[in-house]
Amino acid sequence: MNKLPNKIKISEDVLIQDLVNESVILNMPTEHYYGLNVVGQYLWQMFSKYDDVEYVYNLALEEFDVKPEVLKSDMSSFIKELSDAGLISIS
Repeated sequence: MNKLPNKIKISEDVLIQDLVNESVILNMPTEHYYGLNVVGQYLWQMFSKYDDVEYVYNLALEEFDVKPEVLKSDMSSFIKELSDAGLISIS
C-alpha cells in the first residue's frame, strides 16, 4: 500500500477555475495548465480547506464508493503528480 504524506500546502502561485464536473489549474510561474476530473476537483477543494492528508483521505472514503487501498494508491499518485508539477508542497 502506498504511504500518504502527512501534510500538503497548495502553492500561492496557482490559480484555479472550477467548471462543471472539472477544474482547470494554472501554475503561474510555468504557465502550464492542468485539468482535474470530479474526484481530483473534490480532493483539491478539500486540500484547500485542510492540510492534513489523512483527514482528507477519510473524507474521500465517505464521499466516494471506493476501496480504501484503491483510494490510498490513487491519492498517493495524485499528490505526487501535483507536487511534481509544482502545484503543492509536501511535508
